[in-house]
Amino acid sequence: MKILSFNVRGLGGILKKKEVGKLVKAERPDFLFLQETKLEKADGNLCRMLWNSDGFDWVMKGSSGASGGMVCVWDKLQFTKKEEFVGDGFLGVVGEWGVSKLQCYFVNVYASNDKRKKVEVWEELQKVIIEKGGRWLLAGDFNAVRYLEEKRGRTGENVEMRDFNAFIETTGLVDIRLANRRFTWYRSDGSSMSRLDRVLMTEEMFNMGGEWVQHGLRRTISDHCAIIIKTKITDWGPKPFRVLDAWQQHLEFKNVVEDKWKELQVEGFAGYRCKQKLKMLKEFLKGWNCEVFGDMEAQFNNAAKKVEHVDMKNEEGVLEDFELEERQEGFQEMWAVMRKREAIWRQKARSNWVQLGDANTRFFHRMANGRRAQNSISGLMCDGRWVEEPTLVKKEVETYFRKLFQGEDWKRPRPAGIQFKQISTERKEWLERPFSEEEIEEALRSCEGTKAPGPDGLVGGLNSSFLTLIPKKLSPTELKDYKPISLIGCVYKLLAKVISHRLKTVMPEIISDTQSAFLGGRQPVDSVLVLNEVVDEVKKMKRQAFVFKADFEKAYDCVDWEFLDWMMGSFGFGDKWRGWIKECLSTARLSILVNGSPTEEFKMGKGLRQGDPLSPFLFLMIGEGLHGLVNKAETVELKRKISWVNWESVCCSRMTGGLGVPDLRRRNWALLGKWWARLGGMSASLRNLLVKGFRWELGDGKRVGFWREIWVGDKSLRDLCPRLYELAVKKEGLVSEIGEWEEDRWQWNMEWRRERKGRVRDEEEVLRELMGRFQLKKGKEDHWWWIHGPDGQYEVKVAYEALAPVKCILEDQFCKMIWCRLVPSKVGAAMVGYGGCDSKHNGWSS
Repeated sequence: MKILSFNVRGLGGILKKKEVGKLVKAERPDFLFLQETKLEKADGNLCRMLWNSDGFDWVMKGSSGASGGMVCVWDKLQFTKKEEFVGDGFLGVVGEWGVSKLQCYFVNVYASNDKRKKVEVWEELQKVIIEKGGRWLLAGDFNAVRYLEEKRGRTGENVEMRDFNAFIETTGLVDIRLANRRFTWYRSDGSSMSRLDRVLMTEEMFNMGGEWVQHGLRRTISDHCAIIIKTKITDWGPKPFRVLDAWQQHLEFKNVVEDKWKELQVEGFAGYRCKQKLKMLKEFLKGWNCEVFGDMEAQFNNAAKKVEHVDMKNEEGVLEDFELEERQEGFQEMWAVMRKREAIWRQKARSNWVQLGDANTRFFHRMANGRRAQNSISGLMCDGRWVEEPTLVKKEVETYFRKLFQGEDWKRPRPAGIQFKQISTERKEWLERPFSEEEIEEALRSCEGTKAPGPDGLVGGLNSSFLTLIPKKLSPTELKDYKPISLIGCVYKLLAKVISHRLKTVMPEIISDTQSAFLGGRQPVDSVLVLNEVVDEVKKMKRQAFVFKADFEKAYDCVDWEFLDWMMGSFGFGDKWRGWIKECLSTARLSILVNGSPTEEFKMGKGLRQGDPLSPFLFLMIGEGLHGLVNKAETVELKRKISWVNWESVCCSRMTGGLGVPDLRRRNWALLGKWWARLGGMSASLRNLLVKGFRWELGDGKRVGFWREIWVGDKSLRDLCPRLYELAVKKEGLVSEIGEWEEDRWQWNMEWRRERKGRVRDEEEVLRELMGRFQLKKGKEDHWWWIHGPDGQYEVKVAYEALAPVKCILEDQFCKMIWCRLVPSKVGAAMVGYGGCDSKHNGWSS
């Protein structure tokens, strides 16, 4: 199934009709939804032109004057219409889809800008969807957003988002993620944009088969993007083994597993025997699942038929005891199947809702479908192009994370001269003592029983793990837009839990009070409260203060293992304990889950895994190194002795030898110029700096002064024809006042105070030649055109560069050497390039 939806903003012109026809020919959709056609009537000829063939059917909703209007066109071989239905903001059809003749509802939506009317559309659609049920698909311009991230530069009320979200949640609709872009509507001046167009569908439609993918196409003839949604059967590769909660509810499951575990015989050391027996147990459980569970839908129907058969006998007379028992068995089998299905969907939904209410399989369906729709990766932007081929996507993902977790060839510097807190000898020995059975049982009970299975599939390889990718924003397109979360194998998770339970008991002894996360009795909000009080006190006492905020980019992923081991040695941890931690890190292997299918496994060379019980505590040790540096700086009063460089040189670009630090004065000029570009007025001095870059582009001529404004070339007509200006009757007249319309053509008409002679005649010839190049445009406003901008729009960055003096203070090759990664940038540019450090020849100048 493939559906194309497009708000065309008027379909009266032949060029727009041809463009829509080209789009349909290129995409070949099964359904075409057009909004805001602004057509009161349409016919088969128009639809034939749009569809490019005769095999179509169509319905329309006429516009109200020049507002609204919708058209639906579809392939009549794929969909057979039964009836159509129309509302104030929608046009729908119901019929049979495909060879299976499934009844489906397709709704073309164009919601009003008026908030009250919008709510009425939601209420009307909500009523009919709940009443009819079944497979529904809604597509079009909803004129509403769900989240603040779906708009930029526009003011909006949370009430409107709340109403729209309430409509989606009440009807149980699934919102399909827009894969390749964030917004679908753009204001012409680029000041605001929103995701107004989308596709919503019920669970029944979502589960028809295949993977739903939604894309925004290039914007061409409208301020809206056309959107395409389609189903595709994509093989992302084999899925890993999973143990389901429903198995554990089976009465024989525990006994079957225990008997099979005892039966399995493997030679070797304990860890190897455990791993091999788990692998063999997996294969056994796969077969057991097929035998015992099999097709649950068929099992339910068979049980229902058994009950129905006995019920029909009961209608004819009294039942025998064995028949009553048979009916009771049928009911028990139906309830058993329903409980199995509920357990499976609850586990897929990964929601704790069951703790707050009764069983609700529909709820779990919705949660699982919503997670699948939001977390699926339909494609990625690779080297500037959009890639959807599963093998290429998985290869790109694997390459990216291999590089991210690859070990480094150089040693990181150690913070010298810092005395860290030490654990006592007794504590060191206590950490390295043999593990007890009670510790292992406690760690096992603390594991979540139904979430995040690792590569062994046992909920809750020995140190292999999956990385699952969670979107960090609504429409991710690159791998940096995803957050990797580790799914740890059960055996390693148990080991890490035991070690972390010991480690957390000594952490308060070595971690300073300023670190308030991950430790018992401390809360991250403590730091926020303390900082707030300090800032408030500084302001109240009118004292000076310096606030330093550090953000760890990819904090866990960039942890160097050798530095972590050095930090543990600084805290006084013993060699045995450090060896355990080193083994936990160095034996880790990863594979990335892409739509449920793992990539090739690879070994980590650095970093901590989010989801590993040890990671939060180990990262606290890394953070303690920064705390020690800050303390040292405070102790030695490291406040002064900064090697200053001329500010004008610092503000030059990197390629001309500077640091690229913005010049605040030029930046301020550029920003003020943006306001002038929007509002048309500013101070005389700044106007002299920027106005030369602006020209008027004529529309209807009602904003532009004929003589004094610059709209012909790079000078005003007053400067080009000064003698004529003195003779003009309307010196302050607008362009629209120097002529008149004759039907649809503008005719210039000049008025003079006296007859023109001599040189004035020459100027008049020049003026008439210039004016002959311009025609006014009815209904189009005059607007500014900035000659430096790529599309005539004012840009602060371009203005800043235009204002900056071109000054090269270092040779080109030297600049390139400094800004490559041979040396840290702050050392290369600030210290070497400017002679800012004391050396025998004062740097490179000799």
